Amino acid sequence: MNLKKTVIPFLVSLFTLVLPFSSVFADSAGWQATNVWQQRVHWNSTLDYYITNVDDAPVSGNVLVCLRSGGGTYFYVKEYDPDNKDDHITYDYLEPTDYTNSTRCKMVDISSSQDGSNNKAEIYVQTLNSNAVFSIYD
Repeated sequence: MNLKKTVIPFLVSLFTLVLPFSSVFADSAGWQATNVWQQRVHWNSTLDYYITNVDDAPVSGNVLVCLRSGGGTYFYVKEYDPDNKDDHITYDYLEPTDYTNSTRCKMVDISSSQDGSNNKAEIYVQTLNSNAVFSIYD
């Protein structure tokens, strides 16, 4: 009897320590935050819009864009191209969410925008909402 009271809590504690460290940072769908994790938008005078940083988000495949704060807003996801006009990927509306929930976030297929030497898409989010904070998951 006493053995069960001491061994079971010990095994549970040991199992918790053995879990992969990276699993702590992924959500249940397996989305991983890119370098744009919770980035506030800044004014871009060339575009006359607020945008997230361009150089921080080389991604591939599908991404999940979530609005973290700043009130509901329409937004564009675009792929930066230094030699040509930036590629428009999607336009949609989001309400803020604390979760990586596909019903409150927007999943975007950016595979057709992958290019360059790294074969990734350098994406950014563009909006008129100056208070917006976005997260991008790869």
